[in-house]
Amino acid sequence: MLLAAAAVVVAAAVAAISSSAATSTRGSSATARTSLTIVYRPHGSLPLHGEPTPTLRWTLTCDPVGGTLPARTAACHELSAHGEDLIDPGIQCMVIVLGGATSTVTGTWEGHAVHFVSSTCDRAWSTLPAVLTGSTAGR
Repeated sequence: MLLAAAAVVVAAAVAAISSSAATSTRGSSATARTSLTIVYRPHGSLPLHGEPTPTLRWTLTCDPVGGTLPARTAACHELSAHGEDLIDPGIQCMVIVLGGATSTVTGTWEGHAVHFVSSTCDRAWSTLPAVLTGSTAGR
């Protein structure tokens, strides 16, 4: 009887440890990783004064913060507060801003696939400026 009770206690302990490990793995940043590629065109698709349009390409990871985006830390803070704007941008504006800045963001945000194309009239330009432009200037 004592041996059977000990077996039950050991089985319960193993089940609790397995359940705890599975929960901590699901909640870890390994599954909710943020890894983005940002392509920023400060002058949209139109050349400035007949020159080629500059296209800036960066990478960004959060938790830990890394990549080539100049404003990485600010961008990760913005994503923690407003990252859903990359997944659900809300009502898109119907205005075409000729020569206006555009940004394309692809990759993964907290485990969600991202393919976001934005111009300056979208909500994300006010909630995610460091992500979309690589800069905190003008804030």
